[in-house]
Amino acid sequence: GWFIPEPWVTPSLYAATGASNAAELQEAIAAGTTYQVNYTHRVTGRLVGGPAALYARLRERQPVTFGALAHLPRPAAPWTLSLSPELFVDVSDGVVVARPMKGTAPADTDPVALREDPKNRAENLMIVDLLRNDLSRVAVPGTVAVSRLFAVERVGDLWQMTSTVSGRLAPGTTPSGLLAATFPC
Repeated sequence: GWFIPEPWVTPSLYAATGASNAAELQEAIAAGTTYQVNYTHRVTGRLVGGPAALYARLRERQPVTFGALAHLPRPAAPWTLSLSPELFVDVSDGVVVARPMKGTAPADTDPVALREDPKNRAENLMIVDLLRNDLSRVAVPGTVAVSRLFAVERVGDLWQMTSTVSGRLAPGTTPSGLLAATFPC
């Protein structure tokens, strides 16, 4: 079992700092020094009980395709619990596949509207181009391809738009080399 006592979390970022950082990011986008930022911050908390029990409970509540429960073998290493419907990378027989997910709509709406929405298409295409570029660093030249573009699938109570990018890994590409080329996408 597990429980999270009150107060259960402490953010590493507060509203004033976040507003200032957002203004800097908007300036960087306007200047063209970046075109996308996934702005996140750490939230720390205290868990009473075991991380594995919490992970099992989260998996029950959010039954997604991809998840991880990791504890790195170093002193005082934190636990990592991750739940995601999005495939980051998969390698099989020397071929790497990435399935980025950009574009979301409620499941009670028309999925065609999501597929045709210019903003969602632009965001999806941007991440597809980014992954094509990233994979080209570790793939055999000429093998990076997009086999599915703007596919809409149901994930729980949402429609999600995904695309599929793949490439044949260059001989000698290691898992750490692949992650270095693609993370963070």
